Amino acid sequence: MINGYPQILFAMTFMMKSGAFDPPTPFKIVDQLSGADSLIEAPKVLIVKSQDGWTQVWQQHRQTAVIGGPGGPPTISPQADRPAVDFEKNVVLCVFAGQSRNVGGFTVAATGENKGTIIVRLQPVLLPGSGAGVIQNPFIMVVLPRTKKKMQVQLDQSQLGGKGWGVVGDFGPTSEDR
Repeated sequence: MINGYPQILFAMTFMMKSGAFDPPTPFKIVDQLSGADSLIEAPKVLIVKSQDGWTQVWQQHRQTAVIGGPGGPPTISPQADRPAVDFEKNVVLCVFAGQSRNVGGFTVAATGENKGTIIVRLQPVLLPGSGAGVIQNPFIMVVLPRTKKKMQVQLDQSQLGGKGWGVVGDFGPTSEDR
């Protein structure tokens, strides 16, 4: 018998049971919403980390102000159509493309990790020929789990006349306990 074999076997068994050899959990999308009807007309890429931030972004996206009584100031509606997000566990990646003629929204092409950075790759959804001349304000909002890793958002430029994947956003860790 090899000297020390039982100790090595015990240590490996202990490490396997403790999760030390478990493969990393893949970075997965929790939810997403995409379309061409945002009221945000300027390009913008951001990560929303709080309920207050989500309220502000959704208000800009939908501009849900309600006119007050005679002479009264406008008030914000309850935003009933705003999706609920658990900001204790998640953040929302928001990509607003600004005015565009042939993009009807975006899809998440892939998520992965490269050198300790989470990569989120987006592809534009091109409108069919009849809709190509209409000005749209495409967007995507992706609910992602909080992470201690950096995050990079890339857009497939090849469908928009460019080449390859272009970086549209770089973000730091989104987890509170860094």
